[in-house]
Amino acid sequence: MLLNEREKAFEIVKTISETLSNLTVGLSTQTTAWCLKSVGAFAAGQQDGELKFTWSYDGKETTAATKLTLAQVDLQQRNGETELAEDCE
Repeated sequence: MLLNEREKAFEIVKTISETLSNLTVGLSTQTTAWCLKSVGAFAAGQQDGELKFTWSYDGKETTAATKLTLAQVDLQQRNGETELAEDCE
């Protein structure tokens, strides 16, 4: 944590989230792992309460909530194939 500066840390978490969500940004496995580890560390330091979030997959948007600091969502692979966005290589 940035010396207990939660607001600054949250802004960094939002930037990390936006970067991870951008399919046109090519991140290495190591960079992705550190990003996820950092977001997890920030989330673990949050006060207890309900985590509400919205995610989308395959064109369907879903809203969910959990009292845990981390949520896992199982996604089914479509037609046994993995697709890349048009802008990815």
